[in-house]
Amino acid sequence: MIAVFTGTRKSLDIASVVVRKELSYLAGEHGNSLSVLVGDCPSGLDNYVRIHCKRFGIDCAIFQANWDALGRRAGPHRNSFMIDLAGLLSQYSKVVVFYYTADGVESKGTADCVRKARAAGLECVAIGDGVEL
Repeated sequence: MIAVFTGTRKSLDIASVVVRKELSYLAGEHGNSLSVLVGDCPSGLDNYVRIHCKRFGIDCAIFQANWDALGRRAGPHRNSFMIDLAGLLSQYSKVVVFYYTADGVESKGTADCVRKARAAGLECVAIGDGVEL
């Protein structure tokens, strides 16, 4: 199984708990067949996913945004690349996009990534108590 994670850049303790719980469950269900795709944001959900993947020994592919070359377009460009790759991989493995928003606020970047994932026919699952997109 391939799990794509996208979500808030806010560093919230609850986001870490939500990610740890989800990855623990997925690791238990899928074992060594689980791989994770995530962005490279140094804070928030991306950071927590990387920390907990390492903790659980889960393969984690990290996708960097080229802020220097693309400016504000870098995040959406990176997200499009992750979703395009996930769409290709869905021919060979189950792919689920997990997303997390915080404080009842819809993140434009997260919403854009989820919209792209749904347009690609990928299953999207909200985790935690964030906003349903």
